[in-house]
Amino acid sequence: MSTAIQKTECVMKIGDIAIALRTSDERFCDALRERYAGFLSSADPDVSLDLVTAVGSVSDDDVRVRRDGKLWLFERGDFQARWDPFTGRGHVRQNPNPYALDSVLRILHSLVLTARGGFLLHAASAICDGQAYLFSGVSGAGKTTITRLAPETPEKR
Repeated sequence: MSTAIQKTECVMKIGDIAIALRTSDERFCDALRERYAGFLSSADPDVSLDLVTAVGSVSDDDVRVRRDGKLWLFERGDFQARWDPFTGRGHVRQNPNPYALDSVLRILHSLVLTARGGFLLHAASAICDGQAYLFSGVSGAGKTTITRLAPETPEKR
């Protein structure tokens, strides 16, 4: 008699895209729930990913994203992922490091948003005197710093 491995699921919704993450690693799923607490949802998922945690290296290698027939494949030293945009299902094999999953989710969101006519933008924003300001740039460029310099508005007090 074979023993079925119980999968734990958490659904997060970012940018109106609900993603179900399923894994048998309960501790990793708990860490994901804590990390993405502000994005947890009960929505029906647009995308379902099966996560397999494995011992792997943390890598500074460049991410490689390519298409193989109908599948999207993306990988780096610390993760390998495949996603089928037609079924909305995918599989990720990665080390149990949330930063690896952050990279997978950014790529996945970029692919889904592109298909919907959108795009992913790394940015910070502020509202000052009724005007909205958006600051985009690479990590460390000072986006958050400049938004924190915005004067307090009645809404912030």
